[in-house]
Amino acid sequence: MVNGVLIDVSKDPNATWTKEEAVATLAYELPNSYAKSIIRGIGQANWDKLDDNQKAAYLSFAYNCGPGRSRKQIKAALDNNDINGVATIIANGPVRDAGSGKVYKGLVERRKLESALFLIII
Repeated sequence: MVNGVLIDVSKDPNATWTKEEAVATLAYELPNSYAKSIIRGIGQANWDKLDDNQKAAYLSFAYNCGPGRSRKQIKAALDNNDINGVATIIANGPVRDAGSGKVYKGLVERRKLESALFLIII
């Protein structure tokens, strides 16, 4: 987001962002891109039954892995009100480099935290 307009920086390899622009872009993209994609995939009713922690955990997972990652499995679990199942799917999400297969400790920790946040009931 630059001056309230979403800019496609992929067309300019020399593009740079300020911290403020990066934060504004993230604040725009989460509800307007990632959340909408999630809702299309799992259904509005399933999204509406999630609390704020669960939505935040799922958004974090979708932001890091792509909004389509495990969507069918997560939808099936939500259709069955299986909150523990969703947390398990998130916990078992990707933690490896796609090319080398190397496990990244940071991703292992991120999946644990996302899963734990999903299970905190508010």
